[in-house]
Amino acid sequence: MGLEQTMDAVARGVEVVGIVTLVVGLAAAVVRAAAVLAGDGVEGAYRIVRTVFGRSILLGLESWWRPTSSGPWPSSLRSGTSPSSG
Repeated sequence: MGLEQTMDAVARGVEVVGIVTLVVGLAAAVVRAAAVLAGDGVEGAYRIVRTVFGRSILLGLESWWRPTSSGPWPSSLRSGTSPSSG
């Protein structure tokens, strides 16, 4: 397996982890909202879905996005110069 195939497999694995995180987060949000629905009504259930699913989105993003100490952007973009002006 060459470097390109390895990187493709790693990228696919990261994508699968992100998708699974979102699906599990949505399922957990719906289950918690259903439990709250009887007591707090629709507004409470909506708040639960929004909060729990929002957290799963952030978790999915956090699992693959690791900024460096200088930030996630190339130095040319941080300094305000165009990469093509170079």
